[in-house]
Amino acid sequence: MTKIIPQFTPTAQTVLCKRYLRHLDTSKECPYCHQKHETPEEMFERCSFGREDYYNLLASLDFLPNSPTLFNGGTEQGTLSGCFKFNVADSMEGIMEVARKAAFTMKFGGGTGFCLSDVRPYGKLIRSTHGKACGPISVLETYQAVAKMITQGGKREGAQMGMIHCEHEDVQRFIHCKDPETVDMPDFKLAPEQTRQVKRWIIEKYGLSTFNLSVACTDAFMGRAKAGNEPLFNEICESAWKTGDPGIYFIDTSERTNLTPWLGKLDGTNACGEVPALDNEPCNLGSINLSHMIVDGIFDCDKLTQTVRLATDYLDEVIDQNFYPDEVIEKAAKLTRKIGLGVMGWADTLALLHIHYDTQEAVDFGIQVMCAIQNVSHLRSAELGVEKGNCPAFIGRAPEQVLTKDRRNATTTCIAPAGTISVLASCSSGIEPHYNLEGT
Repeated sequence: MTKIIPQFTPTAQTVLCKRYLRHLDTSKECPYCHQKHETPEEMFERCSFGREDYYNLLASLDFLPNSPTLFNGGTEQGTLSGCFKFNVADSMEGIMEVARKAAFTMKFGGGTGFCLSDVRPYGKLIRSTHGKACGPISVLETYQAVAKMITQGGKREGAQMGMIHCEHEDVQRFIHCKDPETVDMPDFKLAPEQTRQVKRWIIEKYGLSTFNLSVACTDAFMGRAKAGNEPLFNEICESAWKTGDPGIYFIDTSERTNLTPWLGKLDGTNACGEVPALDNEPCNLGSINLSHMIVDGIFDCDKLTQTVRLATDYLDEVIDQNFYPDEVIEKAAKLTRKIGLGVMGWADTLALLHIHYDTQEAVDFGIQVMCAIQNVSHLRSAELGVEKGNCPAFIGRAPEQVLTKDRRNATTTCIAPAGTISVLASCSSGIEPHYNLEGT
């Protein structure tokens, strides 16, 4: 097999040097930035676990795993998973145990998502101390302090998700906790607009700046919202317009797709919100560059199939090669063996095929592509179940949704935002559209 030499744009070269290539005194001088880094070939070598087909999969930029795998693969230092999700128990021990796990997770390169729905509301009596509860928002502030102290594996700022159920007593406080109006300021005799600007600056610098926030909304809640009988929905929308938070997590919809309900509920997500997860589960993600599936102006289904099969193998291997911040996380990961094979370059693909993004043709084509990816990855996971052993969580009680008796991975697909890896691959991010592609 001929080894592929990766090709990067100048922008990708800059990102590689600043964030991905390891700084080693024994390395040769990097041709991109004239510093001692490993080469891109060396990076893909250490991330390929000794397999040349994995190396070519990565070096071709047809597929890239989430950034922590590129940061830490083959080093035995740091996690290969993108994010982790933790349930926060309503006790000091539970709150601080999650803080500990989150600290080690971020130290080794992962983001964190927290479900705070079980944390009692602000001001409620604590019988053991006769004090009053700090509430979910104060817990988030504690986790924010942890994130500020620790960058993700020394590579990037901490990324976190805070989630609370729509029926929690503190949901209204949660909805508005990033609003500028929540900032108390002394009277500096500023003009109203100046005061708003200062408040925004205070929130950005000292508020929950590492957090995405989301409200877990039930079918009943959304039914009331649709009927115009849910004032909290309007408050969510108004606050999101002001600050970008909170988002909405459709918790009942996620739970209907829960393949292992006997292990727990999908009551929260990872930091970016694309992975509903059980307590302590990590997400092991990667993205196929769909624009590379176009060969001679035609979308090559055979190439997509081959890429999906090999990428499924690769992500399954990541689970076994991974370094986990805590043994409970490793146990959760290897119990369900969930992987998330997604896509990037969707907008590029449509543009190259002369399909407008906002058309039914694009929607239909997207359905065909993702159905193919999911079907092929499921079939390959079934083959891996025969070759290496089935997902332990399914042994003896596989759910009805799993159509094959063998399955290595509880889930196989998930579309992540694909931020900097799409820069490396020089393609559009995730499934987002191009902005103003043809001009006005």
